[in-house]
This record gives sequence, C-alpha cells and structure tokens, in this order.
Amino acid sequence: MRHRFGYAGEVCLMSLTLNTPELADALAKRKWTRVSEILTPAARHLECLGAKAIVASSSRLQLAADQMSLATPLLPMTDAVGIALQTLRISRIGLVGASSECEEWHWRNRLARHGVLDVFVPVLRDREHLAHLTVEELQQGIVNQTTRADVGRIVYSLRQAGARAIVLAAPELGLALSHLDPVLPVLDATELHALSALDWSLNSEPPSKSAPVKKLTREKRPRNHATTQA
Repeated sequence: MRHRFGYAGEVCLMSLTLNTPELADALAKRKWTRVSEILTPAARHLECLGAKAIVASSSRLQLAADQMSLATPLLPMTDAVGIALQTLRISRIGLVGASSECEEWHWRNRLARHGVLDVFVPVLRDREHLAHLTVEELQQGIVNQTTRADVGRIVYSLRQAGARAIVLAAPELGLALSHLDPVLPVLDATELHALSALDWSLNSEPPSKSAPVKKLTREKRPRNHATTQA
C-alpha cells in the first residue's frame, strides 16, 4: 500500500498467528480435517473483527483452508500463482518447498484450472532434504554454501525434466537462490499471494501482470531426476 500510495494510504490488516503445538502436530501428521477445525474459529474471529477476506499465508495451510466454511471470501495462494503463470504463458513448472504429497496434489489440482498441466517435483529424498534445510537452517537465517549447492542442484534437476519456471512453495528457499545467475523464472508463491490480496482489496488488476519475476542459474551436473504426474 505504501509503495503504491505513499504513507497517506490507509492500511487495515488483521493478522492472527497460530503457532501452537496442536496445529504443528496436526500438520506433521497430515490430519487436514483437524487443521481445518483449528483454522476455522481463528478465521471467524477475524470476520468478527471486520475482515472482508481471509488469507491463509502458508502453502501448508491451503489444503485445509479449502475445507473451511466461511462467510467471507478465502483468497487461495494457488490461484494467485496460477494467474501469474497464465500471464507468463507457462504451463510446465517445477514446484519446490511442498512438504508432502498431499500438498503437491493440491497444487497440481488447482494449477490445472489455470492451464498448468505439468508440475515437476523433486524426488522423495530431495523433498525431505529441502524440508529439513528449510526448518533447521533457512528459517533460522542460516545459509551456507552446501545448502546453496543442494538447492541449486535440485532446481536444475527440475529444469532438466522440462520445467520452464520454478514456484517456491516455501519462501525461505529464496535465500538459497539469490546468488544464482538467471536461467529460469522464479515465482515466490507467498509474494504473489500477498499481492493478490492487495489487488483484491483495491479491486485492481491481478498483481501477476506486473509482478517482477526472478530467474535461476544452470548447474553443471544434476544428481537426481524429477518426477511428474499427468
């Protein structure tokens, strides 16, 4: 808002953090119905405070958020990314940062509505390694050369498989990619989600039409092969 309108622009944002052991346990065990039961009262509390739309600001929450029954609109992260990919005319992407097969399936299903039919993901070993790096290092602000090399290798394997852009489901992964030279467009799902919510509140054009897109470099030798599903 301040970037577009300066400090005179009015901002009314209500944020509710649910960093609880109960939610963490439900996410770890992939109990999406239970996650939805935890999110729903929180979202209704925001409605009571005057919220006109709800944003579940994490890729891990999207599948459960879809199960909520709310009076106000829910602005999905996957749709914000899908619109951006439509604008770029990209239908083959590499998805990194999804923590489970259920989360990957949700992305595939929603992106297919926007004409994105090929979604390449890291093999299970690499997906688990990325999840470990995200929680144990990147979320703590730790970025070393080994982490950079591992993330770059995994991204390059997706490019070799046929991806024409990379979607970051976990924004922390961007810390390990900032040093790379341009090759593939990179879409930060969290950033696009926030821009989508802003544009919804202003009733303006979709943010993806003007959102800057970063790119990646080419690694020399991939160590694994990506997988995809129709």
